[in-house]
Amino acid sequence: MGEDKDLIGLFGTRDFLEVRNEFRATLQAGAREVRFREDDYSDVIRLLAAASNGVPIFLNEERLPGLRKGSLRMNLEWCRLFVEANGAAFPGAMIIRENGTAMFARLLPGVPVQVTLDVTELGAFNEAGDALRGMWAVQLDHMAASVLLNPWTVTRPLTDPAQVDFHAAHRTPPAIGARRLEGTGAPSADLLVRPVRVTVAAPDPVDTKRAREALMGVVDSYNRSKPSYEHLYGLLEEAGRTGIGDAVFERVLDSFPLSGQDTFGEIIDGLIDAGYEWAGFLPRPDPDWTYREDYVVKWAGGETGINLQIAKYQRLLRAWAFMVRVMGKLLGLNGWAFTPGLLVGDADYLAEISEWGGRTFVLLNPQGLRVSAANSEMVLMLRDRAAHVVAHVGQPNHDESWARRYEFLLEESASLLSKWGREELSWLNSYGSSMATKKGVQR
Repeated sequence: MGEDKDLIGLFGTRDFLEVRNEFRATLQAGAREVRFREDDYSDVIRLLAAASNGVPIFLNEERLPGLRKGSLRMNLEWCRLFVEANGAAFPGAMIIRENGTAMFARLLPGVPVQVTLDVTELGAFNEAGDALRGMWAVQLDHMAASVLLNPWTVTRPLTDPAQVDFHAAHRTPPAIGARRLEGTGAPSADLLVRPVRVTVAAPDPVDTKRAREALMGVVDSYNRSKPSYEHLYGLLEEAGRTGIGDAVFERVLDSFPLSGQDTFGEIIDGLIDAGYEWAGFLPRPDPDWTYREDYVVKWAGGETGINLQIAKYQRLLRAWAFMVRVMGKLLGLNGWAFTPGLLVGDADYLAEISEWGGRTFVLLNPQGLRVSAANSEMVLMLRDRAAHVVAHVGQPNHDESWARRYEFLLEESASLLSKWGREELSWLNSYGSSMATKKGVQR
């Protein structure tokens, strides 16, 4: 369209609806092309042609160019979704069409691509044809909100799908599963605009048995004869050479009775005091420091080089869940349920709120967060990111309502920052975690 891109503002006007209805009536009469004459509706006619394709549209014998839809991203029960990034006629807009005819549009401010929705479900439009009706109206709202919240879902190449690893600390929730999330059920939000691969992290039963035997051997040896720390360290080194992952050892230790966990904590404390450099699977001997909630890790493409099993990311997840929960309470979101997680890879956002499979996920991008930094710095950054993303609950746009929520959360949480740094999140940075490990945790 070139200089005519501002014609997008004509969508939904009475003039547009009149021209579009005349166009549809001509097709229903059996015409295979539609010819218009130059008149006061010329701009609207050009807009209709530029947002449609499949049927030739002429204006004063000049055939008008149609819409370039781009690549097919999703084929659903009620629509097909296309994305055009290069040379799009309507960047920052979602064009909703029926049988190739543009019906109405949704603006997507700040999204540098054109999204085209070809509705295939019969009877999906209302009588005027300027909106969807029934359950598809809700689906459309969810889709538009998802694109606004997470533009990367439509701007990333289709050949680089997102990957989500769902980690369950104690169980695999029955509501979450790879088949449903991949779209064989009723996908929602992000899944409408971007395919997602899901894997459930669960330890091998054989590894779990071997890890339990190794840890019980260490604890039993300590209880029986109080051997030297050199001997105990040798037992732990032998366990580490089994090739079993750190997460399996940590999960097995979580299943120990409290007395066994306390004994293991004593062993680790003694090793540290004896000068042994502990870099094993449990730098925190107390089980309360283990991140026990379900969480997700969303890969946004690219290489990360991040080992999410090491302690600092577990601490970061635990602190993030705490901060988001507090912000939700400050905002009065009583009963609001969410699953925390990390957003890693080629992600442009510091935090993200999304919906998959009927659940809400609040994700933190660890980029720029130095776990070795002073606690006050870490707490402040987490608070700002949590306030930003929680203010988006039910408010997808950065509008005045969102801004009021965001400022309210910053103001209400200001007096809590010092307390969080000294108490609730004192273990967040490396030094605080080391001291907590050394001294033990007060239950």
